[in-house]
Amino acid sequence: MKSKGIIRVFLSFFITLMLSSALAQTSTLITREKGKNITSVSISLCDKSGSRSITPDAFRKSDRVYFLVEPKEGYSKPVFRESELKEELPKIVLWQPQPAKYLSPELTPVIADKRIVAVILAYPKSETRAHLPFTFGKDGSTSEELVLDESYFDHYPQFKAVLDGANRQIAAGEWLEAYYNITGFLRKDDAAENLRYYSFAKKLTDDLPLQALSKGADQLKVVFMQKLGEFAENPSKTGLESLQAAANEVERYLRQTAAYKDMGFEASKSFAELSASLDNLTKEKTSEAEQQYMNSRFSMLMGQSYLDQRFSTFVDLVYKSFLQSFGVAVTGTRGLNQILTAGKQEELRQLGWLDDLQEVFYAIEKRVSSTSQLPALPANVIDHLESLKGTQPKPYYEILKLTTEPNASKEARIQLLQTAINTSPADNDMAAMELWKSKVENDLGSGQISSALSEGIRQLDANNIGRAAELFDQALRQKPDDAQAWYLRAMAHYKAGEIFAAEAKLDKSLELNHEMIAPLLLKIKLLRENKNFDALNQIFSRPVSNGPNYLFEMTKASFLIEQNKAADAIKVLENGPLILCPGQTAPHFLIGDAYAALKQPDKARQAYLKTQHINPFDSAVFEEKMRSLERK
Repeated sequence: MKSKGIIRVFLSFFITLMLSSALAQTSTLITREKGKNITSVSISLCDKSGSRSITPDAFRKSDRVYFLVEPKEGYSKPVFRESELKEELPKIVLWQPQPAKYLSPELTPVIADKRIVAVILAYPKSETRAHLPFTFGKDGSTSEELVLDESYFDHYPQFKAVLDGANRQIAAGEWLEAYYNITGFLRKDDAAENLRYYSFAKKLTDDLPLQALSKGADQLKVVFMQKLGEFAENPSKTGLESLQAAANEVERYLRQTAAYKDMGFEASKSFAELSASLDNLTKEKTSEAEQQYMNSRFSMLMGQSYLDQRFSTFVDLVYKSFLQSFGVAVTGTRGLNQILTAGKQEELRQLGWLDDLQEVFYAIEKRVSSTSQLPALPANVIDHLESLKGTQPKPYYEILKLTTEPNASKEARIQLLQTAINTSPADNDMAAMELWKSKVENDLGSGQISSALSEGIRQLDANNIGRAAELFDQALRQKPDDAQAWYLRAMAHYKAGEIFAAEAKLDKSLELNHEMIAPLLLKIKLLRENKNFDALNQIFSRPVSNGPNYLFEMTKASFLIEQNKAADAIKVLENGPLILCPGQTAPHFLIGDAYAALKQPDKARQAYLKTQHINPFDSAVFEEKMRSLERK
């Protein structure tokens, strides 16, 4: 037995110690048993001075564990004899499940009034575990387990701080922060091992994380459902964007909390089910909303006929956006601004259509961005345009159908483009179509040369002639045998008033590709300006390649009328433009001019009247033609 000295205390202190014993952890050990005579001691947790009111903080700071041993039963007086201090009490040993060994104590007697009223047993804390039961033994007898309150455990302050902090954050609605604090603490190396000894272990591993995550998910669901309700009342672009933003927040939240699903707790399984349900809900409802939105916006492209001016206006602008991008849809506000002049925007604003048009473009953008395999326009829009094909003022069906068949064969795409070229009423559009066709035929994709030509056409349309010329020159330097580049450079020369340079480059373009119509039409224009009738007669005496072409036939009919061959012009118009483009007013005006030249005013009048049936919104030319007849 080792003794560290005798502790002498006053009786008053001892009385205080006795009164505070109700606060201590206490066990009983039988130290001697002879027949019915039993001697036992009480063993209580204490501090190094013998006070049983040791606080958890003091216990955790101490490097030793102290127990107070006091006489209990079988003693004539509540004191120990000197012999017991030397022979009996040193035989008391401590045993815990881990480490699995007996520990012998250091003894320190507690003296009051010259009597040994108690003994303090001291053990190295490094050899004990506060979270395990303390059991004392002597001569085969074993005490009751002495179990400390969890607040005495070494990791209690950290765990309690996390617990209290999580409760405060959950109460404040800081659910994600609570989850991060809990799971961050649980990921520490010894956290899981030590947490199992605390009564609140399940709260930290299951109850609080699930509560925090569920409340966070519920709040996001409330916001999402609110946005869904707002969208249902007003299925607009803004409403869809707000709904998508709410769905993105849900997705972000589930991504941030995904680690908890794999942590192996019972609550993890519950949250995994909750996550899957919320994820499915938001994705399903967002997809339904997007489809509803697109259906409502694409319905604007489903007018009964082109007399529905909003329908025809929107179809025309979608057509232009696809045409100017040569097969790659220009979508969203950026694309809209590229194809709308300030005057057109103001006109649409006055009609109250500008916002609706933006919604159409946004619907196309959503449809294209949803999957690379999805065509820019739904099949029912294209089917409707096909049903109106006989009256379409421009080759809307052919150009827009190209966007719905991204995997169509090369031959099918070329055929659609050729039909569009033959029926296009605008030379600028036809030039773009021929460039598009050239890209398809030569599998050019969106290479550098092709991009320069495409951008050059846009600059030319915007009357930025200098910039367009630079782009066409760039393309020519890279590919000197490109017929499109030669033609477009000629067009830039022509717009700049450089007629001879334009003519030289046109000849080169037609030499490289005699099937192109756009350079041929520009050459005809130059010949007419120069009154080179022999060359014109020679050109018009031959049919163009790839079937009759609307613009070529219209130019030919106009030339014949100028040459006093109105009857021939009527035949050209009836066998060409009126068949190719029955939805155009220009052939009827021209045929009316031919009848007027033949001194047949009634037939001229009937031809002019047909233009008002085709397009009742454009009466200026009609009025001028009718007045001209009246004057004759």
